[in-house]
Amino acid sequence: MKFKVRVACVVVCNDEFALIQRKTEDGEQWTLPGGNVEEEDIETAIIRELDEELGLTGVKPELLCLQDMLIHRPDKEGLYRKLHIVFRVVIDTATREKLKIVEADDLSDGSVKWIAKASLADLHMYPSINMFLFNLPSLSDPVVPSVLPPLTDETYSWR
Repeated sequence: MKFKVRVACVVVCNDEFALIQRKTEDGEQWTLPGGNVEEEDIETAIIRELDEELGLTGVKPELLCLQDMLIHRPDKEGLYRKLHIVFRVVIDTATREKLKIVEADDLSDGSVKWIAKASLADLHMYPSINMFLFNLPSLSDPVVPSVLPPLTDETYSWR
């Protein structure tokens, strides 16, 4: 089975972080800035995605966690597999003020929102790492990279 690799980044500023909000037929979906790795290495992919989606450049993201996903998608036959590699970068307020507020991609435009850690529990996130982030003592303190439990049909509902 072929699978895709997706890079994403938790962009932190003053204990809030950037999420991209999209409206779907089934409600809201919140995603970390990121996307599929193309014909490039992982570090190049996350740097490219941060520039494309937020206009964020000149940063050095650090590895935060990995999450495997093996689920059935409502619009596709068979199992869908993706490996999520999630990074983190901490920025200052001046940098945050220069970032994009709308992220445009080939599916739909999304609004860039800054979310407080306390609001995570109720969000439908992709990848589903909201409780991992919620349980960190601080979004900006050093962490040991983690391998999170996989996303499966039992643990994740596609939107």
